Amino acid sequence: MIVKGDSNNFHAIYRLTNFVNFIIDEGGVGTGVTDQVVELIPNAFIYRCTLSGGNKVVWHDALNFSLPKPEMVSTMIALFNAGRVLIPEVKEIDSETLKQELFNYKAKVTEKGYDQFGALKTGEHDDIVCAMGFALWLAEDKNGGSTPLFW
Repeated sequence: MIVKGDSNNFHAIYRLTNFVNFIIDEGGVGTGVTDQVVELIPNAFIYRCTLSGGNKVVWHDALNFSLPKPEMVSTMIALFNAGRVLIPEVKEIDSETLKQELFNYKAKVTEKGYDQFGALKTGEHDDIVCAMGFALWLAEDKNGGSTPLFW
């Protein structure tokens, strides 16, 4: 589930569940916001993730990692192709926005040979796709690819 808005939303979800893993795009919101969320719900399992270049995931500690965007994207593609990602039509998930962002998500190779991924046109967004990518990559990494993933 993607949580948008202020940190009180994180606290509300955490109180309603027995166990939640949070993944915060620390590169997107910054260390200050991440620290506030960690302080607000100190017993939660909160991963700090930063998208990076290169081709190797770097774990800085048990809950802090840098994830190369190509690694995240290839995991999403593999899971969708294997039929392991389901997007349910429920009110808690803005599935239409997610589907539109997925449709707009592109891969491009620049003239210098660098990969680019995302909503590459001005005015298009890919925040929800990236949040899903973090979650799918982490679930696949921690679970070893054995279960269907419901988004």
